[in-house]
Amino acid sequence: MNKNPYLSKYSALGKKVFDDEIHSLETVKTRINESFDSCVSIIKMKVPPGKVVVMGVGKSGHIGKKIAASLASTGTPSFFVHAAEAGHGDLGMITKDDVVLAISYSGSSSEFETVIAYLKRNAICLISMTKNSPSLLFDASDISLDITITKEACPLGLAPSASSTSALVMGDALALSIMQARGFGKEDYAQTHPHGALGRKLLLSVEDIMAKDENLPILKENETIKESILKISKYGLGIGVIIDENFTPVGVFTDGDIRRTLENEVDLANTIITEVMSTQFHKIFLDKLALEVVSLMEDKEIDSVPVIDGKGYLLGVVTLKDILKSGII
Repeated sequence: MNKNPYLSKYSALGKKVFDDEIHSLETVKTRINESFDSCVSIIKMKVPPGKVVVMGVGKSGHIGKKIAASLASTGTPSFFVHAAEAGHGDLGMITKDDVVLAISYSGSSSEFETVIAYLKRNAICLISMTKNSPSLLFDASDISLDITITKEACPLGLAPSASSTSALVMGDALALSIMQARGFGKEDYAQTHPHGALGRKLLLSVEDIMAKDENLPILKENETIKESILKISKYGLGIGVIIDENFTPVGVFTDGDIRRTLENEVDLANTIITEVMSTQFHKIFLDKLALEVVSLMEDKEIDSVPVIDGKGYLLGVVTLKDILKSGII
């Protein structure tokens, strides 16, 4: 088969874009200094109750939306305002408690003129991401993060490429540094991502996924094995929990116990369940995370666990099927 003669040429072009942008990032990385520290400190101090208002136009606007989303999801309340829309009423979204993060590589976008005037009148902190040279935005900023690059990755030197990538990575560096400065951890992250995999792992409790109430396979101490098997079959959980008069679990009878009982040719109709139940079994408390049940099942090689409250009363049963359905593994 003949190879496409242009493949190697196009691959080389693509790799050169990577090389140019990586080089720009390495250059910008060296410029993270005291100004960056000041940005983190100011935002940590003012937000909340204020918010970080990210602004930009064009490609910088697209980058700004992502940075605002990253800040918000990592514990720093933030939203995006388009610099052109700001002069048509959106300036009203910005309060004296807020910090504005304006992105413009050239720093000369005319849309920022009315924005800067409003910020100065109201003594609102302005942080910019721009190149390190005199410009409308650079001169007006309280703090400026230097994202100067040597050249764009675009072969024409026109399309924002290395410059927008540098702004994006600087935004990530800022958001994640503030996150660590706040002590924002996995549990906090899960609170803002309840529909994500991590959120499910860190927020779902045993109570959220267990079988309970009318779906709970409860067996009485005086029931026969036959009666117990019929109940276990009805609920379809592969387990029955034997309770005493105080509703405290005293034993379990699982699908495995049923097979062993049948192999031993026990009289199912006349033998009481307490004679064959397993009295050595594991339990878990209602307020534990579902992820802790996973660890227990893996460690003890079991696929169902009775759930109890602080007084030892039976409240539910968690099975491997419940775990899989919850999506935490």
